[in-house]
Amino acid sequence: MTKSAQQVADPEYVLLYRFATAFLTLNVIAFIRKENIFLKGRPKRILLLLIMCDPFYYIINSYGIYFSNATLAGAVFSISPIISMVLAALLLNEYPPKRKVLYSMLPVIGVLIVTINGNKLGTISMLGFFLLLFSCLFSCSYRIFNKKASLDYSAFERTYYVIGTCFLFYLGMGLIKSGGDSRTLLAPLKHPSFYIPTFAMGILGSSIGALGTNYAAGIITVYEIASMSTIITIFSLFSGVLFLHETLNCEVLLGCLMIIVGIRLVVRSEVEYKIKQK
Repeated sequence: MTKSAQQVADPEYVLLYRFATAFLTLNVIAFIRKENIFLKGRPKRILLLLIMCDPFYYIINSYGIYFSNATLAGAVFSISPIISMVLAALLLNEYPPKRKVLYSMLPVIGVLIVTINGNKLGTISMLGFFLLLFSCLFSCSYRIFNKKASLDYSAFERTYYVIGTCFLFYLGMGLIKSGGDSRTLLAPLKHPSFYIPTFAMGILGSSIGALGTNYAAGIITVYEIASMSTIITIFSLFSGVLFLHETLNCEVLLGCLMIIVGIRLVVRSEVEYKIKQK
């Protein structure tokens, strides 16, 4: 959806309207449910670290997709469970079994195959690859801070402050990029094809989806949350081919299969490990 919206607007404007929609949605929910969004008397350092991750993640990720394609984005983000596993071990003392570490090598090799092949075809730039990889680090850091913040803040509070910060951040970026010109700022709204992907990302992804993820952060491990993102990964890998007509050859397909099989083995080993523990 990001790539579709970027066909008619620059990344800054896509993010501005995406998070304006998401923040409006959350304010409606807060008004209806009378949610508490006050900070008084609670630790603010972990919340500050949390809200700093997403604005940088989304802008770096958007430009990563802009300079590559949806297939590579899905491939790179398929290894987020592995990066989350490493960070969780270092910061939260959530250590994985050795078998899981071994299985983790398959998705990494798959990503390398997709990247190298895409670079040869000219459909992927190394700049796009490194931007996506860097944004993946921000995403995994967000999961770590989100897990810690769940001890003091509800799922709605974390979502509200993160989305609100993103909206203000991208509003500032949009005003700077447009030079304060309202016609430039409103230009994306002239394109009907801009509405569906942008508003769908805002309502389903950045508000409802974020609420679900933040609720899960207080219940399950960082690694398990990251593993759920493999559903998005599989969709991204093939949606670019089906809807955006991106290149898919035997090498890319092999890399994608290695990613899917590797993540599947990692997730299954996690389930088996928990059964043994019980």
